[in-house]
Amino acid sequence: MKRKFDKYWGECNLMISIATILDPMNNMKLIDFSFRVIYSEEETPRQIYIMRDRLCELYKEYVDEYAATNVDTSTEND
Repeated sequence: MKRKFDKYWGECNLMISIATILDPMNNMKLIDFSFRVIYSEEETPRQIYIMRDRLCELYKEYVDEYAATNVDTSTEND
C-alpha cells in the first residue's frame, strides 16, 4: 500500500510541503512534525533534506529570474 501511495503522491507530497512552508501561517516546524508522523525514523531526515534541497532550487530559480528581469528593466531605463 505504501508503494502505491508513493507512486501517486510522492512528488505531490513534496509540492504540498513546499506550499506549506510558503504559507505565512505555517513554517518548517509543521513539516518536521508531519514528516515524523508519515515517515519512519530513518526516512524522515532524508525526506526533509530532499524537500529543503528542492526549496533551495526553487529559490535559486526565482533569484535568477528576478535578476534577469531586473537587468532588463534597468537597461530599458538608460
